[in-house]
Amino acid sequence: MGEGFLPAPGGDGSMKEEYDVGVSYYTSLIRRNLIQPVVLDYSGSETVVAVLDYSGSQIALMDGVIRSFAEFMAKEEVLVIRPGQESTQLISSAKFRRLSIVSTKSESAVVLPDWNSISEKQELLRSLIIKGRMKFEPGIDSSLNRFPSLPVLMLRYAESDRFVESLAKLKHLRFLLLSCTDISRLPDDIHKMKFLEYVHIEDCARFSGELPNSIVKLERLRHLLIIDGAPFTVVPKGFGGLTNLRELGSFPVQTDGEWCSLQELGSLYRLRNLKIVGLQAAMPCSASSSATAAKAKMHEKQQLKELYLDWNNPREEENRDEVVQRVEEVIDQLRPPCHVEELYFDNYLGRRGPSWLTAAATVDLKSLTRLRLRGLPFCTQLPDGLCQLHSLKELLIRSAPAIRRVGPEFVHHHQMSAFPRLEDLKFSRLPNWEEWKLHIQDCSKLDRLPAGLASSKRIAPRELSVHHAARITALENIASVETLTVYDCPRLKVIRGFPRLRYVGIELCRAIEVLQEVGPALDSMELIDPAMKTLPEYLRGLQIGQLFLRCPQRLHDLLNSDSSNDDEYWHEMEKIKHCGYFLTEPADQSITTSTRSSSIRNSHCSSFPRCALRSLLAAI
Repeated sequence: MGEGFLPAPGGDGSMKEEYDVGVSYYTSLIRRNLIQPVVLDYSGSETVVAVLDYSGSQIALMDGVIRSFAEFMAKEEVLVIRPGQESTQLISSAKFRRLSIVSTKSESAVVLPDWNSISEKQELLRSLIIKGRMKFEPGIDSSLNRFPSLPVLMLRYAESDRFVESLAKLKHLRFLLLSCTDISRLPDDIHKMKFLEYVHIEDCARFSGELPNSIVKLERLRHLLIIDGAPFTVVPKGFGGLTNLRELGSFPVQTDGEWCSLQELGSLYRLRNLKIVGLQAAMPCSASSSATAAKAKMHEKQQLKELYLDWNNPREEENRDEVVQRVEEVIDQLRPPCHVEELYFDNYLGRRGPSWLTAAATVDLKSLTRLRLRGLPFCTQLPDGLCQLHSLKELLIRSAPAIRRVGPEFVHHHQMSAFPRLEDLKFSRLPNWEEWKLHIQDCSKLDRLPAGLASSKRIAPRELSVHHAARITALENIASVETLTVYDCPRLKVIRGFPRLRYVGIELCRAIEVLQEVGPALDSMELIDPAMKTLPEYLRGLQIGQLFLRCPQRLHDLLNSDSSNDDEYWHEMEKIKHCGYFLTEPADQSITTSTRSSSIRNSHCSSFPRCALRSLLAAI
């Protein structure tokens, strides 16, 4: 793309843009095992990712054999100088079209060639990649004037501020990447670089953050990323004229009278990735703040796939009613389009979630696969529409100190398809979280619960429901649970390690063999199985305050026969001799009939298990 090798958009009769064609080529190289994508973890080490999971990777590795073959085929057009190689003679021996010079952090500047040896004879250069510090001899031209045809320039850990004045002389430059350099600004005459499409400035601490006013004349500009330590602080008026922008990183919100930079986004309909920072700056517009946000026309950007919304470092004084109200009005107007796939919040200052994440509105976000809410300092309740995001695979909620309870608003029990595709759920830094409920339903491939449920002291569910989990075999060691319900789990064999359990309901779980360590405070238990011929062995020895059984008519009659001479009767009664009271109900009769034929042993029973009582009251 940087050198213009891709076919013109639509040249093959399709509607594909150049970016889409480039991605398809990149994908093809991966599938042919010519390159392998990698991601960087927080320590900076590389991790190879699966071949089918490369959409977010921007770095790729090439096998040494394939790389050597590619260099051989390129012959004298390409020169790659690696750490430790003698370079001066190599560079001066021929004229190259592509030159890559790479050093390691441990090497000194003398390993890299001096700038004069590169610029003196390489006027035909089409691609220049430098990683490391160069040598600049006094009195030698240290500009870019000798590369009139250069379309690709990448500088990492190199001195680049000396190139600012001559940068605009690269009239054919299409791709500019500066990472960890000393650049302080972009040239004022950047508009002369009419072919410039890609500008990426990253980790450049000296960068002023102010874009030159003439940048609004770069009609071909598609990507503008100023990120990670290189602040983008000043938006020139007229920025909305860059209608070809596809990717815009760290776009700052700023105001000047009635003007707000958000309105410059209104005409940028081709954006695919957008990060907006400093959204609190939209607040001083008072009553017009929401109207200003509406001018961004976020919902109309149908190509938008990734959206980042950022509020800078919240302060406690920003928790005032009037400030919170304006924040919530602004976020309501920044409703993303229905095709957005990834959504990120950082330091959101509202007390409630945006209106477009409520149960009534989330149906529009049918393509959202990743949602990260990082920093909710004043939010007291999670949005109630999260469980209806049918494509959501990853949900992260981090740093939400005001949330004390995660309840029915998170998972609606009446929603049969809540979180149907969720694969990764993370809660982090919720220091005041006191109570939550966990309901697992229709998870046919789930074979175990995460270990964190057992070990976490902060995130401690009091209610746990597991329904239709065909593969799960054990529920163990979740000390905080007080109410446990399991239904239709055919492989479940072990329930153990619930010392605070007060109620357990078991229905159609016939493989259970072990029910132990459920604590001395088990008030009630409900056991339902229309095919149960005898009481399960795991009841033997359990201390249960009240036991409700819904079983076949024969077992119901046996348990209520008072047949002191019947060995079978005593065999069954031996299993529940530590039960204070028990109630039986035939499973093969309707509620009304079964209520009439129910039997309560020990008539001084003062209360019923919760589910049994509901059934009886409904019948009455």
